[in-house]
Amino acid sequence: MEFSIAHELPGRLRLRCPKGAFTEAEGRVIGALLETQPGVVRVAASHRTGGLLIDYDGDRALILTAVKLLDSTFYGDIDGVALPGGRPGLGDFLRALLGGVIGWTLLPVPLRCTVTVVRALPLLGRGLRSLRHEGCLSVPVLGASAAGVSILRRNFRTASLITALLAGGDLPKTDE
Repeated sequence: MEFSIAHELPGRLRLRCPKGAFTEAEGRVIGALLETQPGVVRVAASHRTGGLLIDYDGDRALILTAVKLLDSTFYGDIDGVALPGGRPGLGDFLRALLGGVIGWTLLPVPLRCTVTVVRALPLLGRGLRSLRHEGCLSVPVLGASAAGVSILRRNFRTASLITALLAGGDLPKTDE
């Protein structure tokens, strides 16, 4: 993603992207994606100004690298109209992810926590079964670990995003 640093304080970056670089809905997805990065505390995106406000407590260079690596293949065309590769179900997944992020913010905090834990249970179960049967680290084990640690740290937003993103890994694959 193309950007420049407009302002900077310790633990806070204000980035400027070209005007029109992303829509309001894409800005929400960009914020959600960046908030999954280690050290990112909060992201606010403004589609009107092309601004990204990032509060962080991690490595500044890693966060800037994550922003640089973002491109529209990660967040563009979230309506599913012209998604790259025409993968079936991807538009539905992105709409569900965006709807989940928006709906998640509208729920009362105790209900958010409960919903996140309930949605993470199948992921945690798959991870434990995989570890028990295979006896080594695999994608289900690592996914369950990430969600489980987030829940134990009471970071329910991250746990919810991890669960939703890993659920997208179950989309049908197409021959390309």
